[in-house]
Amino acid sequence: MKKNNILALTLSAGLVLGGAYLVEANQNVAYAQEDLSIDVEIPRKEAEIDGLKEDIAKKNDEISNLENQKEDTSKDYDEYDKIWPERDKLYKEYLPILTEFKPILAKYKAEVKKSNELYEQWKAANDAYKADPNNKELEKKKSELAFKWGDQEKITAEAKKAYDEYLPKIKPLSEKLEELDKQLDKIEAVLDEKEAKNKEINEKIEKINKEKEETSEKIKNLEEEIRQIKKNKAIVREILGDEADVVGYNYRSVETTKDSDKKEEKGISAETREKLLEAIRQAEIKIEAVKFLKENTPKTIAKVVDKLDKLVEEQEILIKEAKELLAKY
Repeated sequence: MKKNNILALTLSAGLVLGGAYLVEANQNVAYAQEDLSIDVEIPRKEAEIDGLKEDIAKKNDEISNLENQKEDTSKDYDEYDKIWPERDKLYKEYLPILTEFKPILAKYKAEVKKSNELYEQWKAANDAYKADPNNKELEKKKSELAFKWGDQEKITAEAKKAYDEYLPKIKPLSEKLEELDKQLDKIEAVLDEKEAKNKEINEKIEKINKEKEETSEKIKNLEEEIRQIKKNKAIVREILGDEADVVGYNYRSVETTKDSDKKEEKGISAETREKLLEAIRQAEIKIEAVKFLKENTPKTIAKVVDKLDKLVEEQEILIKEAKELLAKY
């Protein structure tokens, strides 16, 4: 029988020493093959950890490269911040003038509209009269509309004069504002494009960082597996070793006095009680370990199954007697 092969099987399945029982930490025994030795299992996991650490290093380089690809928006913001105060100041000058100009502009537009409507009416009447020059009613209507249109044109001309007089006050400000707004719009378009690219890069970086976290968690789990393998190595060797004391703790060895009468009178110490509890825990671990070996490696342990059965029997007796002693005191 190859002792190390059984150790590898037991440990790679995740025998975790915790509480009073041995726990199967990983039901999917990825490396439980009977030709795999404990001398290979730990280095394999350590090599896997090294590979994962290299993967993190590569991801760090990838993040660094992505950071370098980000667009610099500082100059654009500087330019925007330089133009905006000028535009803001100009707008504050422009706003009261615009407020005064709006009714003048509205009146001018309204009078132009009336003039255009009267012209269309006169034109339609004139065209009808040309088609029927002897129609007195059409001639009269045409003449009336001509007078109305003429009067409206005078009103429109007065509105235009007011408009023209005010236009020099507002036009330069309006044109300058339009120019500044175009400059700001251009900068905003550039910023939008750059920030969209930077957002995409940040999303990639966020994804890589998440992958790094998952990889770090894998490393942590592998390191814990290695710790558990090393932690359990001694106990499994004790169970299967040809020269090891497979019985384990003997509660009789932790008695504090050979005088049983005195012991009954004084009870047992806290230290002795703790040792008894530890003996029970170790015995339960060995029983669970044997159960695991029988269920998962029956062929491998075929030659030592009697020894394992004897071990379980001895541990069950130990547990029973230790618990009775604890209950007594």
